Amino acid sequence: MTIVSSAGSSIRHAIARRLQLSAKETTALEWAGDNTGRAAKILLGRRDMQPSEIYRLLLNMPDEAVALVLAKGLTSRKNREGVRRLTKRLLRFMKHDRSMTTIVNGEDLKQLGLKPGPHFKTILERLLDERLDGRITGVAQERDRARTLVERYG
Repeated sequence: MTIVSSAGSSIRHAIARRLQLSAKETTALEWAGDNTGRAAKILLGRRDMQPSEIYRLLLNMPDEAVALVLAKGLTSRKNREGVRRLTKRLLRFMKHDRSMTTIVNGEDLKQLGLKPGPHFKTILERLLDERLDGRITGVAQERDRARTLVERYG
C-alpha cells in the first residue's frame, strides 16, 4: 500500500485488478493515494479539531489506510508537536471513537413523533457528534437532546 501511495488512481486500480485483490483490499488500496496524505496533513496541522471532525475524516477509512496516515505523519520530523497531535488523535479514534454509537436510535425518534426521512440521519449524526465532543455524556441527556432536535426538524 505504501509503495503505490504516490501512484495515480488508474495505476492503483490496475494493480488491484492484476493482483486480483478482494473488494476490501481494493478499497484499502484506493485509499492509499491522496486521501491518506490529505488526512495526515490535516491531523498534523490543525490544532483546534474536535473529535467529531476527526471521526468524520477517518470514518470510512480502512485500518491499513489509517496506518498509512500515521506513517506519512511520522515522516514529518520538522513538526514534532504535530506528530504528537496526530498520534494522539489516531489512537483515540482507533481505540475509542470509531466504535462509539448513540443510545438513541431510529425507533426512539419515531416514538418522539418524527416521521421517517432524511432528518433521521441528520439527528443521529448530530447526537453522535455531540457525544464524541463530550457535550452529551449520559443517556438522559442524549434523550433530551434528541427530543429538542425532533422538535426542530419534525
